[in-house]
Amino acid sequence: MKRIIWVAVFSLWLVQLFAQQTDSVHVFLDSVLVKLPEVMVKGERPIVKVEDGKLKYDVPRLIKDKAVNNAFDAIKELPGVISRNENDLSLIGSSSLHIIINGQLSTMSYEQLLSLLKSIPASMVAKAEVMYSAPPQYNVRGALINILLEEQMEDTLQGEVAAAYSQTRYGSTMLRGNLLYVTSRFSLDALYSNNWTQWRTGEDLLSLHTYNDVLNRITQVDRGKGKQLAHNVRIGTGYTFKSKDKLNLTYTAQLDDATSRRHSETDFALRDEVAYEKVYTDNTVEGPSGLHNLRLEYNSHFGLVAGADYTYYKDNSDQDLANRSGEELKKTILSASEQRIHKGMVYVNQTHTLPDDWGLTYGVNVSFSRNNSFSDTWQDDNFDEASSFRSIQNERTVNAFAGFTKTFAQKLSVQASIAAEYYKTTEESGGRTSTLWDNVAWFPNVNISYVISPTHILQLSLSSDKKYPSYWEINPVTNYLNAYSVMKGNPYLKPSRSYEFQCSYIFKQKYVLTAFVNHTSDHFVQLQWQSDESLNGIFQPVNFDFSRIMGAALVVPFKIGEILNSQLTLQSFQKRERASDFHHLSFDRKRFFGFAMLSNTVKLSSSPDLKLDISGYYATSSIQGIYDLSDSYQVSAGLKWTFAKEKAQLMLRCDDIFNSTIPETTVNYAGQHSRMNVLSDRRTVSLSFVYKFGGFKESKKSDVDTSRFGR
Repeated sequence: MKRIIWVAVFSLWLVQLFAQQTDSVHVFLDSVLVKLPEVMVKGERPIVKVEDGKLKYDVPRLIKDKAVNNAFDAIKELPGVISRNENDLSLIGSSSLHIIINGQLSTMSYEQLLSLLKSIPASMVAKAEVMYSAPPQYNVRGALINILLEEQMEDTLQGEVAAAYSQTRYGSTMLRGNLLYVTSRFSLDALYSNNWTQWRTGEDLLSLHTYNDVLNRITQVDRGKGKQLAHNVRIGTGYTFKSKDKLNLTYTAQLDDATSRRHSETDFALRDEVAYEKVYTDNTVEGPSGLHNLRLEYNSHFGLVAGADYTYYKDNSDQDLANRSGEELKKTILSASEQRIHKGMVYVNQTHTLPDDWGLTYGVNVSFSRNNSFSDTWQDDNFDEASSFRSIQNERTVNAFAGFTKTFAQKLSVQASIAAEYYKTTEESGGRTSTLWDNVAWFPNVNISYVISPTHILQLSLSSDKKYPSYWEINPVTNYLNAYSVMKGNPYLKPSRSYEFQCSYIFKQKYVLTAFVNHTSDHFVQLQWQSDESLNGIFQPVNFDFSRIMGAALVVPFKIGEILNSQLTLQSFQKRERASDFHHLSFDRKRFFGFAMLSNTVKLSSSPDLKLDISGYYATSSIQGIYDLSDSYQVSAGLKWTFAKEKAQLMLRCDDIFNSTIPETTVNYAGQHSRMNVLSDRRTVSLSFVYKFGGFKESKKSDVDTSRFGR
C-alpha cells in the first residue's frame, strides 16, 4: 500500500511538472487559429471533455497523424486503453471492458466484435465515450467504450477501398471495401472484408511431475502452423421520419474456415536420467464457423429506445491426433464437435428530461439463448464415452433498471441507478435436466463528477457486475493436445461477481490520474495442474475465492512544438489472489507490479506528408494463480504517407519489433513444478494502402455481443 501511495505522490508531481512547462510544451491537442486584424490568437482544444460522467474524445484528432487504418487500431490510441496483442483491449483501472457502437449492444461475442472493429475503417470513427461505470440504459455493466461512427447527412455516394499485406513467420493479406449512399431520409451502407491469415504456434515445456511417488521429468517441444480465411459482411439501412424518429436495420455476417496443424516431441524420463520414452504427436484441428446477426432499433424523439437483436452462431471442429513411439503407433484420437447457438434480446429504455436539471431513465431487457453442443471422441477406433458429451443449455434473463441524473449549479453532476436481474440456466444432458444457475442479483451504479474549476475535475465511479463462463467452458469436454497435455471443461464452474471503484482527477482537461480498487469473488481463469491420477498436465478453468487489484495510474499526453506528439502512461498495482481449494491445494498470493507505456508521433515532413509513429511498453513480472509471469515488453513503429489531396494513405508498420510480448510462465508451488515458454509470433511487418472516393464519410454502425461463444 505504501508503494501505491508513493506512486500517486510521484504522479501528482509529474502532473505539476508538465503543467509548468505548457508555455513551451504543448499537450497532444490540435490548435485552432483565429485570424483577426493585426492579431493572431492561438487556442487549444481539450483532449478530453467530461459530460454526464463520460470521458469524451475526438477520435479524428487523436489519430490524425497515427499509422492506423481500422477502428480497432483507433481505439488503442485512446488514453488509458492498453493493447498487449492483436486480440486484447483493456482500460486502466478496470478488470473487464465492453465495447459498443453507437450506443447499441448486440449479441455478438467480444472476439467477434474485435474482428468487426478490424474491418471498419478508422476514418469512420467520429468520437469515443469512455465510462468506468456504464449507465444501465446501455444494457452492459462495468467499464464501457462507446464508439460513435461518422454520420453523413447530405445526399451522397461515397466509399473507401483498402488492401494490406503483413508478414510474421508467414504472410497474410487483407482486402476491404465500403460503400455509403445517403439521402435526406434514407441511408444504406455496405462493408465487406476478406482476411487470409497464417500464423506460427509453439511451446517449450519442462514439467517435473510426481506420479505414483515417482518424480518424472517431461520435456516437450511443440510447433505448429495455423491458417484461416475469414469473410466479414455488414449491410445497414436507416430511415429518418419527419418527427426525427429513426429506424435502423443491420445485418452482419462473419464466416471463416480455419486449420491448425501441430507437431510435438515429448520426452518422458525419471529425474536426472535419460528418457525412457519419446513420443511424437501429430495433431490436426480444422473446421468452419459462421455467425449471422440481425438487429432492429427504433429511436424516438421523446427519449424512447426500443430494439431487438438476434444472433445465430455455428462452429464445427474435427480433430485427428496420432501418438507414435519410434515406429509404433501408440494411440489415435478422432473427435468431431459442434456448437450451435441461438441468442436473442429485446429491450425498451425510456429517458425523461425533467425541470431543474433532473433526468429519469428506466427500462427492461429480456434475453434468451439456446446452446446445442456435442463432442464425440474415439480412441483407437473405440468410442470414448468419458471424453464425449451431448448437452443443451437454455438461458433466460430478465433485467430491469431505474436511475436518475442531476446537475447541481453546473458544478456537480450525479448519475445513479439500480438494476435487478433474474437469471436462470438449465442443462439437458444424458436424458436429465438440471439447473445450473437460478438467482436474482442487484447491481448498483454510480457516477459523480465535480468540476472544482475548468482546470480541475474530479470523477468517482462505482459499478458491479456478474460474469458467466462461456458455453463451451462448462461442458464436460476433454480435448487431447499431445501425449502429455490435456484440456478439460468444468461443469462446476461458477459465475464471478465483481465490484469496482475508480477515482479520477483530470487536470487541465489533459492529464488523468486514477486510483482504483477491483474485487472479484469466484474469479475464474484457466490454469494447468499436474494430475495425481495420470501422467498428464491438465488445463482447466477454475474458480478462485477472490482476485483483488489495487493501484494507481497516470496518463500524460504532451506535445513538443509541431514535431513531436507523445503520451506517457504509468501504472502501479498490487494484485492478490486466493483459492482455498485448487485441486486439494490452497494458495494466497500477492505481488506488486508496474507498467509503463510511451507512444510518440514524429512529423518528418509536411510536403510530402510523412509521419513516424513509435510506441512501446514495459510490464514487470506478475502472477496468475500459481503461475509466475516474467517481465515483458514491446516496441512498435509505423510510417504513414498521406497524398493525393488526403484521399490516399500508404502505411508501413512493424509491430513487436523484438518479439517480446509473451511472458514466460513458471510454477514452483506446493509440489507443482513446471516452466513454459510460449513461442512468440507477434513480430509483424505490414504494408497497407487506403483510398477514399466521393468524399467518403461513413454512416453509423452497430455491433454484436458474443463474449461467451467459441472455445
